[in-house]
Amino acid sequence: MSLEFLTSAFGSLPRQVRTVLGSVAIATALLSLGSLVPFGAKAAASVAMGGLLAFTNLWALARIVATLMPDSSQISGRATTLTWSIVGAVKVAALVAILYYLLGARFVSPVALLCGLGSLPIGIAIGSMVRDRNEVKDD
Repeated sequence: MSLEFLTSAFGSLPRQVRTVLGSVAIATALLSLGSLVPFGAKAAASVAMGGLLAFTNLWALARIVATLMPDSSQISGRATTLTWSIVGAVKVAALVAILYYLLGARFVSPVALLCGLGSLPIGIAIGSMVRDRNEVKDD
């Protein structure tokens, strides 16, 4: 994975969103490692898969919203809005299809996958509590 890819994938997102994404990734790693010893490798892999789905879903949603929100320099056009709305619908359909496949083929444990998806609200809560110390408060 090159640094240019990471910069293009995450660099355009606001700092607070990157913080939340990092918190989701850390929560996924901790939940996966925490489930390894008591429940075994399949459960840990299922938790990791759920966390990966949560992370990629949040990342895609953040990219879609960031693209749809107009900058002060330009206003998003109707074609761009329609395009990204279609991308959002495809994202949801892909998420449902992936979950259907993983659960139907019994590759993952359903409860462990759900625990991995739980890294999303945990990461959002932690990421929203963390703020940049360099921000100037408006009083």
